[in-house]
Amino acid sequence: MINKIYQQSPGATVILTSILANKVPEQDACRVKINEQYAALATQFQQSGAKFAMVDMRSADAPTLDDLADTRHPNDGGYVKMANVWLKGIQDVMSKGFITLPA
Repeated sequence: MINKIYQQSPGATVILTSILANKVPEQDACRVKINEQYAALATQFQQSGAKFAMVDMRSADAPTLDDLADTRHPNDGGYVKMANVWLKGIQDVMSKGFITLPA
């Protein structure tokens, strides 16, 4: 899907996010594996020169298990933390000049 985005719009900026922690151990184990794959994918696209960034929901500012309303969905405070992590990611790509007007 990401390749198709770049085929359709080579100058596009893609921001990928990691998956939030989960209170169900089996599901959380899958999340860890998926996040590792996402990080590898981000590195691959970045090394190819694509305008690609990853927003890491595993960072210190990201929601924790205490910020979940149930086993996987954030509560209001968790959504605020997610928004702040996204904001930092968007500001980062803007500072790199990744956000431009369409050609």
